[in-house]
Amino acid sequence: MLNDGDSTNNESCKTLDTLMLYSPTWSDNFNGANLGWYTENYGDSYTNWQFGTPNYGTTNNAHSGIKCWDINLSSAYGWNAHTVLYSPEFDLTGISACKISFWLNYKTESGWDGTRIEYSINHGDTWQVMGSLNDPISFNWYNDSAINSSLLPAWTNISSGWEKSSYVLYQAIGQSSLRIRFIFTSDNNLNDDGFSMDDFSIEGIPDQEVELTDISTPTSTYALGTLTDPITFNIKNFGALSATNIQYEYKVNGALLVNSTYTGVILPGESVSITLPGFIINQANSVVCGKITLLNDGDTTNNSSCKTLSGVVAIVPTWFDNFDSGNNGWYNENRSGVATNWQRGQPNYGATNSSHSSPSCWDINLNTAYTTNAHCLLYSPVFDLSTTYHPKIEFWQNYQTFQGNDGFDWNTKMETTQIGMYSEK
Repeated sequence: MLNDGDSTNNESCKTLDTLMLYSPTWSDNFNGANLGWYTENYGDSYTNWQFGTPNYGTTNNAHSGIKCWDINLSSAYGWNAHTVLYSPEFDLTGISACKISFWLNYKTESGWDGTRIEYSINHGDTWQVMGSLNDPISFNWYNDSAINSSLLPAWTNISSGWEKSSYVLYQAIGQSSLRIRFIFTSDNNLNDDGFSMDDFSIEGIPDQEVELTDISTPTSTYALGTLTDPITFNIKNFGALSATNIQYEYKVNGALLVNSTYTGVILPGESVSITLPGFIINQANSVVCGKITLLNDGDTTNNSSCKTLSGVVAIVPTWFDNFDSGNNGWYNENRSGVATNWQRGQPNYGATNSSHSSPSCWDINLNTAYTTNAHCLLYSPVFDLSTTYHPKIEFWQNYQTFQGNDGFDWNTKMETTQIGMYSEK
């Protein structure tokens, strides 16, 4: 300006990031050149998202190939971390619906340290947390509603190796700008191996896409010759449009029992449960397989699900079993994977070295002590009490356990009572 009294304040500068702009379908396995990802650090300078081959603790490999994005490739993360990984920018103009998918592998301080995702639809000017714990339009989305280092939802604790997550981007439909960022935070105490992300993709989803997420019954065991509980189909709409006229069926050991059509409407991202009649169970194992069919379904690989129901002999009281003349319908289950089991035979270890009436009984490890972290179950036959009033059970027990820490219980649908080391009658 002519005759400006101070020309030292007449200039200002701003740095603008040059972003690569992509349109779906797009994917990055991170094994080639960097396709526009970059990082920023707002916390501990020691902890950063790094691109390469992870090599520390349980986060020691990529999901595919040799490279991925990882928190500290060769060391544990530090305290007070706040490090951000930014995606390229995506143009969703003309896209009716799309989803992002990626794979995660992590081990962090549970409930305190972890990673969340945020998104922006205005070139990064403002950001929103993407989704919530178990969001209905997602798969494997977060496992904590608010970790302590951020008070926001996140993946935390330990994954089962590499796990896939996905999210349907209904809120970004038609936007000319979508950016995504992965934010890792930690508190000021304790640390762990880290967090890895690999095989990121963003892709359009079909107009029609339904999934039979599972089939269910209240229990898996029924008396032979009786009617099972109703069979429930759980169906979710992952498509961009509403779904209706879904054909469904279920077969038992290959024989078709139910075949009909669901004429209700399932909105995008929503689920429904369909209750179907049960069947007379007449085999020890009945494999129930359900299937759904929708015209123009974009993915038919997720339209089937199976469940095995067990049929057992029903016994009418009065009844007893001294366990000496074969197995009369009892069976065991080990839920811990350790070397501790209910075993039928002659006990021969420590204080539990005999049966009440020779020679056999049920015993925890006939010839050895039980181990730590055991969780094993012994199931009885099914009893028909429909004509029995005030029924009671009787048994003999002998046990030696660590008082206050180890013990036994048994349960029915109605009550819970203590039981001993072995039982007879």
